[in-house]
Amino acid sequence: KVDWVNDKDIYNRTNAWNNYWACLEEGGWEMVAREIPLFYTVNGHIIGGRADMIVYNKRLNNITIIDWKTADKIDKDKFTKLAHGPIANLYQDKATSYGIQVAFYKMALRNILPAELKDINIDTCIIQVCSSGRIIRTKNNISLTDSELIKLLSWCIDE
Repeated sequence: KVDWVNDKDIYNRTNAWNNYWACLEEGGWEMVAREIPLFYTVNGHIIGGRADMIVYNKRLNNITIIDWKTADKIDKDKFTKLAHGPIANLYQDKATSYGIQVAFYKMALRNILPAELKDINIDTCIIQVCSSGRIIRTKNNISLTDSELIKLLSWCIDE
């Protein structure tokens, strides 16, 4: 049973997130959506996910998709074996997996935006909320184009 009031881990993570959100608001960021389902159809298969948060900064004319993780360490092991198929040049680790995840969210979001917003800049980032209360913000370093991502998803469906 979780003690939501006295659990230090929960307390630290909640305070860290609240402080991070306050900094975003001070920087002019507004929350657009939380826990929003995003879908994309590939080869007749509907692929979906749920973006943790989407924020918008009017001054910067920028949308950022935020995916938060509650892990104290995100595996970025360069000694892990390489992936297969269309991403054979990438490592099989959590950092790569999370990067592909938010790249998918970006493609799916752009697909449903109204025509007047199709050219807006969309960034993605992974927020690691550690049990100590430390926040680590990582910009997604997986640079797959939409066509590369569709090729990867198609390969996964066919496997």
